[in-house]
Amino acid sequence: SKIALEVLKKGLFEERESIRRASTYGLVGVGPEATDFFMAATESSSKWLRKAGAFGLGEVGEPHVKIIEKLSDLLKKDASIYVRSVAACALGSLTRRLANARETEEMLSLIIDALNTCLRLEENRVSMDRAQERDIKFVRPSDECDVCEGIGINYGYERFSKVRSAVRENALRSLVVVCSQSIRIDENHFKSLSNCLLYTSDA
Repeated sequence: SKIALEVLKKGLFEERESIRRASTYGLVGVGPEATDFFMAATESSSKWLRKAGAFGLGEVGEPHVKIIEKLSDLLKKDASIYVRSVAACALGSLTRRLANARETEEMLSLIIDALNTCLRLEENRVSMDRAQERDIKFVRPSDECDVCEGIGINYGYERFSKVRSAVRENALRSLVVVCSQSIRIDENHFKSLSNCLLYTSDA
């Protein structure tokens, strides 16, 4: 198992995306033992490695305050929209493993605060297919956004602009995960979540 971990670690830090992605899923299969490797990846100067690290922490990272703080930091500060969107999703995935963890209430509080802050700070953008006047299959990453945010649909309601934000969508998805777990959400966070969802629905 030690040899396998070393091989997968080497693959995780490989420049070729196909090898890095396969190694990422291999390490996810290993489980919590891969936590340190994924943490190291989030410190990389390469956004593709930070993305892989954030994904891995969400899937199998040990439920721990330092893991949540790392994902929250990526969500708030990373220059890549792609990395921020994966970090938002990872916080929701991590929530599923909190029920049996120590310091559950503290970690849940950190996750809710991070997701709430994200929804306040992130901005919606005109969908890429409309902004670039291209079919969704041909949109290209831009300096403003390095992940596809196409097909802005207002669902027949004029109050919904034809905009997207992958980060905000994943943050909302993670809040739904938080609310669906059998973990006690204290009164203050319940109120903040209610206000957050009301605010987001009008944004």
